[in-house]
Amino acid sequence: MNTLLLLVIGLLAINMVLSFQKIPFKVQSRTVVPSRGLQMNFFEDAFRFFGNMNKEASAKHILIKGDSGVARQKLQDLKAELETAEDLSAAFSDLAAQVSQCPSANRGGNLGTFKPGMMVKEFDKIVFDEEVGKVHGPISTQFGEHLILITRRYEGQDEKN
Repeated sequence: MNTLLLLVIGLLAINMVLSFQKIPFKVQSRTVVPSRGLQMNFFEDAFRFFGNMNKEASAKHILIKGDSGVARQKLQDLKAELETAEDLSAAFSDLAAQVSQCPSANRGGNLGTFKPGMMVKEFDKIVFDEEVGKVHGPISTQFGEHLILITRRYEGQDEKN
């Protein structure tokens, strides 16, 4: 059943890509065809999509909104404070509950488990590429400045047989 579903999704994706490349765009009464740089590389995109299906991660974060310079400085001070913590996860959760401006603050900054593409690009890059168990940041996103603690990452194959 899963193989059939993947086949259908793949065929729909191929159809979408092929139709995307044939449709010219209208911009200010002149026709513009997407340049080579804008065309989708189907095989690369498909490999990235299907390669990430079994990946997932869990993380906590602290969000500070407002002036990015002030927010970054505050987060750098908090990060320095966390470097001396005996239990990093507990200390991070305590700080997130006190200072984070995200609704996740009432859960100690815990964002739960998520897959690639579920968070903004800057956040995903850190969570899926950087070291687990270490505080990363400050990181800028459209929501503000973040400190991120990656608590878990799973990249293997599903062992159900």
